[in-house]
Amino acid sequence: MNIKNNINQAEILYKKGMYQESLDICDKLLEKKPNLFNALQIKALNYQATGNLKNALILFEKAISIKPQHASTYNNIGNIYLSYNDFRKASKSYIKALSIESLMPEALNNLATCQVELNDNLSAVANYKKAILLDPLKAEFQLNLGILLTDDGDFAQAQEYLMNSLSLDQSITSVYWQIFKIQIYSHRYQDAIEVANMAIMSQSLPEHELCELLVGRAIIFWLFYNFDEASQSIELSQKIYEFEHLSENIVNMAIFHRYIKKLLVIRNARTELYLPKKTNEVKEIYFISESHGFAPNGVIVEYNKEEYQIRSLFVLGAKIFHLISKNENKYQVSLASLLDGLTPGSKVVLGFGEIDCRNNEGIYAYCLKSGEEPKKVIDNMLVKYVDTLKAIAEHYHLEIILYGVPAPHPYHVNSLVKEEQQVFKDVISYFNESLKKVCKLNKVNLLDVYLLTNEHGQSNMKYHIDSIHLAPDVVPELFLLQ
Repeated sequence: MNIKNNINQAEILYKKGMYQESLDICDKLLEKKPNLFNALQIKALNYQATGNLKNALILFEKAISIKPQHASTYNNIGNIYLSYNDFRKASKSYIKALSIESLMPEALNNLATCQVELNDNLSAVANYKKAILLDPLKAEFQLNLGILLTDDGDFAQAQEYLMNSLSLDQSITSVYWQIFKIQIYSHRYQDAIEVANMAIMSQSLPEHELCELLVGRAIIFWLFYNFDEASQSIELSQKIYEFEHLSENIVNMAIFHRYIKKLLVIRNARTELYLPKKTNEVKEIYFISESHGFAPNGVIVEYNKEEYQIRSLFVLGAKIFHLISKNENKYQVSLASLLDGLTPGSKVVLGFGEIDCRNNEGIYAYCLKSGEEPKKVIDNMLVKYVDTLKAIAEHYHLEIILYGVPAPHPYHVNSLVKEEQQVFKDVISYFNESLKKVCKLNKVNLLDVYLLTNEHGQSNMKYHIDSIHLAPDVVPELFLLQ
């Protein structure tokens, strides 16, 4: 038996994805030499590639008992723990690998990935940069750093790394969506459209990425009243529902697809919502929110006996939690850049909080996991939120109006087990009750959408147009109740 040739053949087969053939060679080698280090390594890698993580870990640990100073094996052990989302154990393995081989770019990149999950972005940025310095041709490292810098709100540097990753590997087409998002967070909407068009024209996108960008374009066209282009983008992205199993982002974009499609129908059917009654020249009230702000875009409201048109502005995926965080992030940077561009004296409705109040994320899910008291979490959050907004309003000389959280759709209530349903409804009720008190204390106007939509703790079904979003006529009605 020529051990070296067999090891080389097993490694080649593994790299080609011919895992069973590679395993067969390793097994034959290990029958003769049970402690043959390279055969153990390759067999473990084959197990890892085929999802047999438990046995892969056993083999990697056996290999490290034979060669305790083998950095790559510790890196491989870290990868197993990373697959289990055990970021602390994974980090320890990568740190051990780096203690043996300090200039190992893969371990630095992997350690940085764990540090992101453990909310140590500062260390993660440093380690991604070290990995890139050691291996500047590795597109994955550039991509990872670009995504992290986007999350931190460092949009210019993020785009540079993302573009580098694409130039190194043209097959990483997901970069287009990442750059598109940067333009959205920066409110450079024409640039976002150009990025989407460039990606579409490249004809290199898999269908699910094409649909993502088309829905993203539809959102921009809706916000800027280009309804023909919005309709066309919605029509071209009809296949998005076939890909909802692929990622959380695809699920969200499918929700936006249904939502924009319904709003376009309502816009055509309810033209009176968008036409001023007193004069053709109306001022604007800005409505800044996540997707809840799409519906009122362009509608006419009456406030202090004057007519205004709602101009919706968008901070993708923002929660109150993000906006009050001590660590600067993309949501804070995005909101600040929006407010900085408004004319002093502008009236601004801020509609954040809905994502914080979902049954699968935000306050409710956090309290279930942490055991913290929801009322305490809500009170602390909302006091900080309103204090932050008051400081922002004073800085930018704006009049702010807050928009509450609607009563939950029965679909989301009924998706919980029975004993949790009332608890969830109580969380949203208390959120709105607390927001009302904090607004009153700080003399901030509130559009009480919960009062309008509530019936026994859940939606009265008069205003929802899907399981999350409300109809365009809700905001005008709320202003009439002021």
